[in-house]
Amino acid sequence: MRTGAVIFAGAGVVLAGLLALALRPAPIRVETAVVQIGPLQVTTEEQGETRTRNRLVVAAPGSGRLLRVLLRDGDTVAENQAVATRAPVPLSARERDELTARVASAEATQRSAEAQLSHVIEDLAQAQRESARLAELFSRALVSRQQFEQAQNSAVTLEQEVAAFRYRAKSAEADVRGA
Repeated sequence: MRTGAVIFAGAGVVLAGLLALALRPAPIRVETAVVQIGPLQVTTEEQGETRTRNRLVVAAPGSGRLLRVLLRDGDTVAENQAVATRAPVPLSARERDELTARVASAEATQRSAEAQLSHVIEDLAQAQRESARLAELFSRALVSRQQFEQAQNSAVTLEQEVAAFRYRAKSAEADVRGA
């Protein structure tokens, strides 16, 4: 029995060796050369696609159709230079009515702000005259210090209101331009 097992094991080893030899990959042919120090020159001729990393977006403040691009690839562009022309999209009747109402509302707000500014300017002029009169009377001791200080405070307060209403009028004017 012992010799049969040895023969069987030897046949298994020989069979495994033949199987490994049969499944081994075929050798690959390679090109060999002597290594030298010199310039490396490689040329690749292929078609490709380039992609930019610093992408710039040109946007218009409204919708419309692009009519014509005024530049060619590679042209330099200066700040605030026109790069294309566009035609606005025609408005529907509803959109036109909405825009007209928005403009009318902005104009009414502007007129109201200007009227309020005019009123406050007149109030300031009156307060300044009153303060000047009370200063004269106070110097002659005909009015109390409290009345004189109230008149001065009223004039200063109205000066600040005039400044505030001027800002409101400017804001309303900008709203009209934006509408």
